[in-house]
Amino acid sequence: MSFFHIIIATHDRPALLARTLQSLLAQTFTDFTVTVVSDSLTYAPPFRELTQLKGRCNHVIRATGDAGPAASRNMGLDLAQGRYVIFIDDDDTFEPTHLAHVHQAITAAEAQADAESCIFFCDCKACYENRSVQPPSIYAVLPVPLGNTRLEDIYVKNTLPNSCLVFPQATIGAHRFDPDLDLYEDWDFLLRCLPGQRLQHVPIDSVTIHKTVERDAVNLRRGVSGENLVVPTTLELYRRYPAPSADVAQARIDLFASVGLSLPSGG
Repeated sequence: MSFFHIIIATHDRPALLARTLQSLLAQTFTDFTVTVVSDSLTYAPPFRELTQLKGRCNHVIRATGDAGPAASRNMGLDLAQGRYVIFIDDDDTFEPTHLAHVHQAITAAEAQADAESCIFFCDCKACYENRSVQPPSIYAVLPVPLGNTRLEDIYVKNTLPNSCLVFPQATIGAHRFDPDLDLYEDWDFLLRCLPGQRLQHVPIDSVTIHKTVERDAVNLRRGVSGENLVVPTTLELYRRYPAPSADVAQARIDLFASVGLSLPSGG
């Protein structure tokens, strides 16, 4: 069993996936395996990178079911054999020391018999890029500090990027992503895993979340066109996961009020 199992859901973006895999190949800590799950029959795999990961990579084309990252990540979870599970989007990257630093933080927590009660997360950088050229040209790279995130904050809004999280396999258990959600399936999954856990911040920013100019069709990433789903999906998650305290309930009211909306009774 490897220390980390890394799951990548992908959809017809071989050049971007190749960049993600290259960032994994560059890791200084190498006790990890990878599962890549594509939901497209027209998918063209990045063979060079997959060959370099030979022996450490499961590569699956999911030919049935609706397209979407939730079902692909669930298939990856069914194959996961690492002690800790990481999800990375197929357009994001890790710096070479990322896994080494996360491993160091987990080892320190394990020394206090505390690791399996933690969901680990780190800071990141947001890289704004134009994908109409290859390789993508970069507009700006901005730091995204996340260290002040509290467990209660997760019950209010989706604050932690999926690629910044590290889950103990024991914590995940039978939890899976909801394929019926067209938005925020990663937030829902985190909320499923939270009970009985605490968030442990790892003070590194070695994850890069690559963002695009959404109005350009070539730049679209899955999920960016669902603005009309933000409010109803947030309400659905509030229904599924009631506010654990009066402060969280008020924070939900305040969030809706900040965009000129009233939170329905019971949210």
